[in-house]
Amino acid sequence: NQSIVDLYAVSDNDTIPNNKLESAPFITQVILYGPGAKTTCFHANVDDGAMINTIDLKTFNKASKHLRKLTRSTHILRMANGAEVPSHGVWTGTFQWNKAKVCTSFEVFNGGGIWNVLIGNPLLEQLQAKHDYGTDTILIPASPQPYIIKN
Repeated sequence: NQSIVDLYAVSDNDTIPNNKLESAPFITQVILYGPGAKTTCFHANVDDGAMINTIDLKTFNKASKHLRKLTRSTHILRMANGAEVPSHGVWTGTFQWNKAKVCTSFEVFNGGGIWNVLIGNPLLEQLQAKHDYGTDTILIPASPQPYIIKN
């Protein structure tokens, strides 16, 4: 049984020209851990409008020999334009972003190769990350000291 999941949240402000916010995509480097000590580095886009974390299928296939196998997904992902794209599975494993290292999950789907990894709201909430749009930085309140990631 499959369920449809919205990839993006769209607010009313997105359709009002006077409230249009322009910013550069937040791109950072992350590490995904596979079995043993295998690691794979990726460029990742950070998007707090994304309702799930995702990995592009082409990206996953290139690194799949170093990562855990996908588990079955019951999701069909609805894009911002309304198109529905089936998930190829879920990757669950250890994810590292700067000093933060957590176990998390990503849906893997054919995103057209536009980006490699998409850090969405679930991971940002898991890390309690705060995006400061004025300085274009992300604060992660890690112990013993918080740290800032710059775009």
